[in-house]
Amino acid sequence: MSAARKIANELIKRFSGSTGEAHKLMGLDKDTGKRIYRTTLSVRLKNLTQRYAYYRGHLYLIDIAGDNFKLTSLEDGSQLSIKGKEFEKDLKKEVIRIIDKDLLETIDLSVTEVTPERYQMMKLAGDYETFYVSRDEVRLKRELKTGDNVKGAIIDNRIIIIEQESII
Repeated sequence: MSAARKIANELIKRFSGSTGEAHKLMGLDKDTGKRIYRTTLSVRLKNLTQRYAYYRGHLYLIDIAGDNFKLTSLEDGSQLSIKGKEFEKDLKKEVIRIIDKDLLETIDLSVTEVTPERYQMMKLAGDYETFYVSRDEVRLKRELKTGDNVKGAIIDNRIIIIEQESII
């Protein structure tokens, strides 16, 4: 039973949620006369739709599908499925980073210049800072043109351009 509690506590620590225990009398031990109970431990995780994963240099929206984690790219909409155990291993190795929606820094950008190698973009709020983003780092389905407005997320001093229709 302590192994189940350890696993439940680890899940709650990582994803936040709550646990519940239910004890059911199953019968009596014939030799000792002691009551025998079956204990069920349940874990209720908070909704992960408001959480994002930074995995292999890309930003994904997390969804749970059975025993697997479904990651939907916010850049191009592609989907990636990871088994629960593999997801846990990658979390421990810090290959995957979970980011709450409140902690994700998003900015509005406008494309000011397009060259064959890169895009020049300007922040639309605050100090109107300009950024240069390599074309290889932009994984949108469409080609950006001068004057296009896009959303971006800043992670580890890197700007990730997000598809406009995404839910951020």
